[in-house]
Amino acid sequence: MTAKVASRVKLKHWLNLSLRLIFVGALLYYLAGKGFLSLGDTVHALSRLQYTIPALLTSFISLSLSVFRWRALLKTQSIVISVKKAFQLGLIGNFFNLALPGAVSGDVVKAYYVGDIAPGKRPIALSSILMDRIVGVAALIMVSLIGLILIHGTEISHIFPRSIKMIVIFLGVATLLGFSYLLLVKEANDPVLRILKRLEDLHVRFRSITMVYLGVRQYHHDRSTLLAMFFLSIFVHLCSLTSAVLFSLALQIDGIPFLGLSVAVPLGMLVTAVPVLPGGVGTGHAAFLALFRFLGSERGADVFSLFFLIQVIFGAIGGLVYLRYKAESRVGIDDLAHENPA
Repeated sequence: MTAKVASRVKLKHWLNLSLRLIFVGALLYYLAGKGFLSLGDTVHALSRLQYTIPALLTSFISLSLSVFRWRALLKTQSIVISVKKAFQLGLIGNFFNLALPGAVSGDVVKAYYVGDIAPGKRPIALSSILMDRIVGVAALIMVSLIGLILIHGTEISHIFPRSIKMIVIFLGVATLLGFSYLLLVKEANDPVLRILKRLEDLHVRFRSITMVYLGVRQYHHDRSTLLAMFFLSIFVHLCSLTSAVLFSLALQIDGIPFLGLSVAVPLGMLVTAVPVLPGGVGTGHAAFLALFRFLGSERGADVFSLFFLIQVIFGAIGGLVYLRYKAESRVGIDDLAHENPA
């Protein structure tokens, strides 16, 4: 890459980041101006330790189980790492998800370090991370769908509009079809794999995509692990729901039905996956505000602020872990940037 091209890429990156910051800043300013976002309420909520400490603990349990899930999915790919190493990389991933908006994500950093542990297996490591995300999102959708089914016919079944219900049902059906495809379609009959092979013949660059997809297909042969991790993910999201209840109590929001939260919170978390700024800042606030309004509360943005603060805490811990890990391994994110200058 020439210096001129590199300069243009860098300028484009900073312009993109600046536009995101302006958008999110304007959104947060609007929410605060309308009284939907209150720093004072958030600070007061943090002082109610009888709720915030249990919420921190349930969030830590959720993080720990997510690390265990990823380690189990790695093992299916014949990559075995210690619990300590998996936890370190999980925290480091959290740190880079917050520290590098629009650049190198925490997932890529995790795959990079696994590649150091198991040379030549970075694409396979990336497939395990991709499957980890797929399983997590699928479980998130199913929690929302189950909540929607459970409130059907009850006195709160009317609180969500038809559009929200149709989105949840569509996502739930798509999830079930996707998992059925992976579990039931054999490699020899896989049309997606055939397309990727043809693209690989056209250009060698597609080979890495094929390798990642083959890594995902590997879970076809270990259905028990995949299903176990899916149900574990449901429990992980129930922990997040528990945190949402505790945050609501800390903010002194009364009367919100748990089943209503089980529909709204997963949908809000799905919106935070939109890559605007780290941790879903802005988009997450807007989504939680809109969804909590269906539950009769205007404090949804403040609830999300507490979720984000938890992410910041774990991200800060991950930063400290990264500094120690880098010193021990003598390999840091600069090496990744050097290896992939584009």
